[in-house]
Amino acid sequence: MRVIKNMLYVLLITILTGCNQLSNKHSCFDYENYSIAISQTEIVENEEHLQIYYIEIDNYSDSAMLKKINTELFNSVTSWISGKVLSTKPQLPIILTHSPNYICVLNQYLLDDDVISNAIYDYSTIDLATGKKVFLNDLIDVSIEFVKHLRENSNIVHGFSGHSEQYDGNEQNLHNLLKSMTNEELLSILLDCSKTQLQIIEESVFSIEESIGSLVNRNTFYIEDGKLVIVIERWDKQLTINTADLTMYLKVPPW
Repeated sequence: MRVIKNMLYVLLITILTGCNQLSNKHSCFDYENYSIAISQTEIVENEEHLQIYYIEIDNYSDSAMLKKINTELFNSVTSWISGKVLSTKPQLPIILTHSPNYICVLNQYLLDDDVISNAIYDYSTIDLATGKKVFLNDLIDVSIEFVKHLRENSNIVHGFSGHSEQYDGNEQNLHNLLKSMTNEELLSILLDCSKTQLQIIEESVFSIEESIGSLVNRNTFYIEDGKLVIVIERWDKQLTINTADLTMYLKVPPW
């Protein structure tokens, strides 16, 4: 399992101490076009009463789109494993990106109440113009040409070791690893970042009831301001690429 970087703890403390709790809602962040709140509710699954924390958008000009966005944000928390939340302990979500165009959220689930590093990380990026979750191939032209661009220009790829805040200074090893892979191998990893949870489960050797295994160890991605971050489980690495270095392959305006 990857280790949660220290900035997440700082953000959690900020959330807990800086928000005004209103019944089941923690009213938190105000931005130019909307505000963001962290809410909680209880669901019953397999006779278990589970507290669920989720992100909500508020004060958005388009009320119909607001409903779509919030539905998608809620679903990203409650449908991460075959439409059910099984015996894990959800944690407060982390807001990774907030912009006029996108919101990117990290939902976390503990497998062991006493070990915070033993956790599942589920990243969700929502397009605020459509209210839909986006995948890597919605943002980037995921193709052999893009793979070649990364491998032939590996200096644009910066590495972080899992969720550790510590920068992985030995980037040459990462660059050598990228160059050692075939185009098809790297393309397969990137295509994983464009699969839904259901697709991951269906292609896995695990049954639906055991599908937690296929979702824990998966390749995925998230976005930060001006950056694309690809999470590769096999290497326990996060590949960080500035959007300025992706201009030729972007399907959307830079975020």
